[in-house]
Amino acid sequence: MNKKIISLFFCTLFIATSAFTATGTCNVDLIGSQHSSKRLIADSFDDDVPIWEIGDGWEYRINEIYLELGFEGQPVQVHGKIDNLYFEVTDVSDDSYKLEYNSKVDGGFNVDIDLYYLGLGDGSIKTSGELAVAKLSGDMVLKKSDLGIKEINAEISGILKIKIEEQPFIPIPTITIPIPARISLNANSNNPFTILDFPLSTGKEWGLPSSTFLVDGEIKSIWLNVLNLINKVAGLLGKDFIPPVIADLLPVIDITDTIEVLDLIDIFNGYLERTEYPDVFSCSNLETVTVEAGTFDAYNISVMQGLGYIYYAPELGNILKISGHSINAEIIKVYNV
Repeated sequence: MNKKIISLFFCTLFIATSAFTATGTCNVDLIGSQHSSKRLIADSFDDDVPIWEIGDGWEYRINEIYLELGFEGQPVQVHGKIDNLYFEVTDVSDDSYKLEYNSKVDGGFNVDIDLYYLGLGDGSIKTSGELAVAKLSGDMVLKKSDLGIKEINAEISGILKIKIEEQPFIPIPTITIPIPARISLNANSNNPFTILDFPLSTGKEWGLPSSTFLVDGEIKSIWLNVLNLINKVAGLLGKDFIPPVIADLLPVIDITDTIEVLDLIDIFNGYLERTEYPDVFSCSNLETVTVEAGTFDAYNISVMQGLGYIYYAPELGNILKISGHSINAEIIKVYNV
């Protein structure tokens, strides 16, 4: 499995597993937690899917997000963190739960586009950026029977500070451009994305079934309109301020078109197809795990033979912690409002 698939997998992994919380009134703080014991518990039992009610809520802290996307000639690195990512169950139907979520977001990116690789001559475009004063909000729909994700809607709004460090078109000094932007993303699947295969028990192994995601979304900013205008004026003077492959995406950037043009992930006509991955998860044992909030019996679930780990505590009905190749996240608190 290549790096871009692994990176995307672990980001989806967090979104899915962050939703596994049962009802309860406990407050859990796991920041700075450490394992003090890893004794095996012989009397393992089966633990079924938890049940939620309207008003159940929980809060996460994501200490690290790191993605490597793109392909040879066009690497894209994305990094960030999310504090106080709060989920709440807002609706319960016969077969589904609806959750709403919100948080502040900090992050950045680096993009290096090789123009020769795109058939646009020599040189490269190097940019970096920071996301400031940003907010994440949205909702998601999950199946009650297995907590598989059926639909995700997300919106990020904030100031994107873009620094153009190198470009071969017009000789200008390195500048930082603050760009107010709003990013919306929608995805739904014909086969919900499931992480934990209930009922859980030690020694159990399971994989991910094949699925198809319909991906849609857009990026809007007044500065994208300005950039589009500048490029058109430069074109009248016989210059290209930005490469045609990028200019064609302006002024409103369609996320599906961008993914297809830059080949960031394998997507075709808006559909992301996920092939079946057998034996992705392995529940090795039930451990006694000590964290700042107390001591709990938790299933140690290995992801991709040790590339990541999930700790699920039946007593709390939720995930205590996720650690992996591209993401590290911990529960801060669990609420029953």
